[in-house]
Amino acid sequence: SNSRHTGGVILYIREGIKFNKIATVAYDKSWFATISIEDANLQITVVYKSPAQKPNDFFNFLEQYISKYLDYSAPQIMVGDININVNRNTKTVKDYINVIKEHNLKQIVKDFTRFDIKNNSSSIIDHVLVNNDRTSCVINRVDKISDHYLLLITYNEIVNLKCENSEVNVIRNYAKEIFLFFFIGIWVLKPSYINKLCPSNCIRISS
Repeated sequence: SNSRHTGGVILYIREGIKFNKIATVAYDKSWFATISIEDANLQITVVYKSPAQKPNDFFNFLEQYISKYLDYSAPQIMVGDININVNRNTKTVKDYINVIKEHNLKQIVKDFTRFDIKNNSSSIIDHVLVNNDRTSCVINRVDKISDHYLLLITYNEIVNLKCENSEVNVIRNYAKEIFLFFFIGIWVLKPSYINKLCPSNCIRISS
């Protein structure tokens, strides 16, 4: 971001997981970053759209970005604070849904991700867009960043990750599920915190 107060995206990648940077783009009042996970044939995109950006400007650039940088044949996970409340039945929401549908994407967050105490209102403005059925999302209502709740996203696929440290090799040897965690905002993930969130049958992570 070119501002100290708003905008920008950040993506943390666990050490040892091999990835390629596809793109990092800022346009008007929106920011995009995309990577591919080498051994999982998976592309991950993080997005932030400022509330000040006009919806149509965002839609036009979103279409351009998807067409230019995303591989339609690969599983896609696009996550971010889009600042469009899909809990409302408005023209903006309908236009947004139509745009993502045209690119074979669907929005899977179905419950509110932000609660406005002042106005006693809730909204679904943090979105997860996918083109596959192996991705699921759970909202963590215990912790939040600012007034946004955290999203815990799981992508399930049997893969053979080529990792550089033995700790991640445990996941490879387990060969059942790969868990990818995405959180809206900037968050330092400690192993003990991931273990707290992770289901009981998940790989345990040590320091």
